[in-house]
Amino acid sequence: MQVFITVDTEHSVGGAIEDPAKEPVGNEKRIFGRIGEKYYGIPLILDIAERFNIPLTFFVDTVSGEYFGRGEMSAASSFLLKRGQDIQLHLHPLFLNLSKRARSARKYDPYLYNYDLGEQMDLVNSGKSFLESLGVSNLVAFRAGGFAANHDTLTALEKTGFLVDSSYNLMALGRVCRLEGIKINDVFEYHKESFWELPITNFVETSYRGLRALKPLDINGVSFPEIRSVLMQAQKKGMQAAVVLMHSFSFVTNSAYNSGKMRPRQRVIKRFYALCKFLEQNKERFEVRSFGSLDKKRLCKMSKNAVNIVPRVPLVWTLARLIHQAQEHIVMR
Repeated sequence: MQVFITVDTEHSVGGAIEDPAKEPVGNEKRIFGRIGEKYYGIPLILDIAERFNIPLTFFVDTVSGEYFGRGEMSAASSFLLKRGQDIQLHLHPLFLNLSKRARSARKYDPYLYNYDLGEQMDLVNSGKSFLESLGVSNLVAFRAGGFAANHDTLTALEKTGFLVDSSYNLMALGRVCRLEGIKINDVFEYHKESFWELPITNFVETSYRGLRALKPLDINGVSFPEIRSVLMQAQKKGMQAAVVLMHSFSFVTNSAYNSGKMRPRQRVIKRFYALCKFLEQNKERFEVRSFGSLDKKRLCKMSKNAVNIVPRVPLVWTLARLIHQAQEHIVMR
């Protein structure tokens, strides 16, 4: 089975839309995660992944350039390119509200699905051109900010030369994810031999009250035993792919605003380390790949053999994670 670890790499508006006195949050906190002389953002993520020879994909948001200009994201992209990383496109339209033209004109919707096909094509083309101007090549994949894609998004992507989208999140389907009409948890051929959807992997968690809920494989919200359980079940059942979600700021707290002291999230760091080590030790079961390594031939084969199951995680692992999350919340207060 193939595993894709994806890192949404983005800035924060920092409350600046609601309060003009506030400033958006750039590279130092949101991408490099600097605390004192140490970096807990993408430098640490890469250090851990490279130790175990784990390839990653960084979905880089380009719309923040409307406020920061080229400088911030150019520095982040250059850092990633120098370390040989796969960069793909990510868009959060909310930052359009911080552009000069928006301050006296329209307000831009934060959700991509609220833009028509032509507008979405313009946004995608603009983001693609921005990344290409920074030296990024082989742009084949996309993820909408907040998973807020609809069917126009997939059409826009195909028309602008992309092969695969990874915005589909079963937990968010019908809410922020507007890709209704398909129910998947494995790679899906959206248009025959031309465009595919590779969803963020979801599983079913059971609460102590017996209630069941969908949950994505997000490194910040899921314990390592839960991730391991999902991957083992998915591989055993014949799923073709698993997609793990994380962010450039996954290893720190209080990164969304300029105020507030950031702290490292040691439990999340250890969780990611454990995942990379597990994948390196189980190469016979799991092949870790980047989105940039995908082509039509591979995607056709994967989608043909896809198995759309939703693994269930034992209650004991969910309870253990909830206890750990409560402990972390108390410590971080």
